[in-house]
Amino acid sequence: MAIDANVLINERVREELRNGNTAQASIHAGYDRAFDTILDSNITTMIAGLALFMFGTGPIKGFAVVHVLGILTSMFSACSGIARDCESHLRLPPQGKQALNRPDLQSLISII
Repeated sequence: MAIDANVLINERVREELRNGNTAQASIHAGYDRAFDTILDSNITTMIAGLALFMFGTGPIKGFAVVHVLGILTSMFSACSGIARDCESHLRLPPQGKQALNRPDLQSLISII
């Protein structure tokens, strides 16, 4: 679900950029447009986790707890952490953006 959220957000932001919006406006609009879809898919998956907890036994209940905690963590990081990182990158001075283009940092950035 975390990958799906990031893909949805990324595609919405790219749509906004193609429509001619500024980078910061595209990020805000992309998050706003993707949030309902992300929330819907996470709630649906959480319902499945709660059903596993209610009707499961032993290790199934443990899996359900970890599953629901993972969904909550994923939802939090997708909707708050990534947006904050994108906005802070946009606010970097030009020297800071050039520093991120250093070859030794490119492999780290590509992982993120």
